[in-house]
Amino acid sequence: MADIIERTPAVQYKLQLGLAGMVDGPDNVAPVAKRLQQLHAYQAASLSGTLPIQITSYSAEQDWHNYHDETYIRGETVRLKLSRPASAFTGIPEKELGCLNYQDHIPDPDFEIGNCTVDTDQDLMAVTQLNLGEIPHMYLLSISRAGALHPLAAYPHLEGTVELGVSVDPEESLEIRGDLILWSIVTEVFQIFVYNWKTGRIVWESGDWNDDGGSFHLCPYFLDGTHIVVVQNTTISIHEVHPTKQIYDSLLCELELPTLAMNKLPHGVKSCLQYPPAHSDEAPLFKPDPSLTLLVLRFLACSDPNGRVRSTCKPFLVLIPVSTMLAQVERLRRGEAKGPNASVSTSTRCDARLVPWKEWSPLGACLIELPSLDANGHESNICTMGSRVLLAPSEITAANAKEDIYVLDAHPLATAAHPTPSSSTEPRIVVKKCIENPEFFADPVHNTLPCRAVRLVPTDALATEREGLWNLRLGQDCLRSTRYCL
Repeated sequence: MADIIERTPAVQYKLQLGLAGMVDGPDNVAPVAKRLQQLHAYQAASLSGTLPIQITSYSAEQDWHNYHDETYIRGETVRLKLSRPASAFTGIPEKELGCLNYQDHIPDPDFEIGNCTVDTDQDLMAVTQLNLGEIPHMYLLSISRAGALHPLAAYPHLEGTVELGVSVDPEESLEIRGDLILWSIVTEVFQIFVYNWKTGRIVWESGDWNDDGGSFHLCPYFLDGTHIVVVQNTTISIHEVHPTKQIYDSLLCELELPTLAMNKLPHGVKSCLQYPPAHSDEAPLFKPDPSLTLLVLRFLACSDPNGRVRSTCKPFLVLIPVSTMLAQVERLRRGEAKGPNASVSTSTRCDARLVPWKEWSPLGACLIELPSLDANGHESNICTMGSRVLLAPSEITAANAKEDIYVLDAHPLATAAHPTPSSSTEPRIVVKKCIENPEFFADPVHNTLPCRAVRLVPTDALATEREGLWNLRLGQDCLRSTRYCL
């Protein structure tokens, strides 16, 4: 059987797709031999820590930019320029998507873009403005019409319901899924909306006071077209949404993380979830498997109640597949409230929808102990793409150009593909099947999601190339970064 697999390119290709966490592209793009060759090249770079870094440069005239869904959005005074970068291995060419003269169409002459997101398949760009002390604003624009208000939007101008405060800088997230837009804003209060942009109805919303000030983390994400997950500090709540009507008792369940030791508290929470892009005008040889997409949550377990003394803190990373969360929802719907490892929740809330780690994590989850914080108490920036996670400094300078950068991959076959040994020092991230650390956790933490960690090879040439880069991100088959050119 092994000989047949080795000698049959089609079988070998299917096997390598599974090991790489990829799925096949359209049948008519290229022969199987070409796809397999490129997939081998990608896997070799991925497993050896030598993924290419594709750099996009910005001039001084481009005073604003964003990157979303493998699309670069560059601001040039009164217009936006959209482009899609080429891939490294999957055969996708670079593509210019057009310019939006948005200030010609938005009625407010003082409007300044604070954030944006795009859905090129729907010819849609959403842009927002957040000014302290004012109501938030969102406009829905057409890409093909050079930034005109989108003709299919019932109300192309949406306003928030509460004025922003004046003492906390706002944090915002924005995501489009079909007819729905998910918009969250966090200042002294937090607001979350799910807005059907074709009917003009808000189909889900939530809001409250932010009592934690600057340490508060809140970010919602679409799981699919009818479910969202809201990460509020270390609380992970899953809600049902309906595309056309509001559901008032929408909470389906809350997933608990492992119980910390008695003297430890969570601080510095960050989260990320990014589905791989699916552009109908692209025909890649292969692409990341969207069914393997992860929710990633990083937190610090600290002895200091305020989390300010970072020497008392230890960083941890939690990886939760979207499929795990949806499977837990389905389990509860079928009445299977208790799994094989069920236990009584340590929470004071007597709510059947509160699910302990030992009950839901056997469906697939992983907790990783990260290296200790550096001397300045800084943690790595996190970025995701499907089943992969990037841990890197938020800005790469001469001082930290050789600092460890990791790419993690977590899916059922992740550990079947072994990283290539290198002459570099051993990686400092080790994924364990069980974490027994009574200093930080009340009970042993068992991991059920295979995960491998590969460190980028810290060569002198790579360090020189990386100096001055920032906002390092994962692309579909490479790393992407930006550099300003004077």
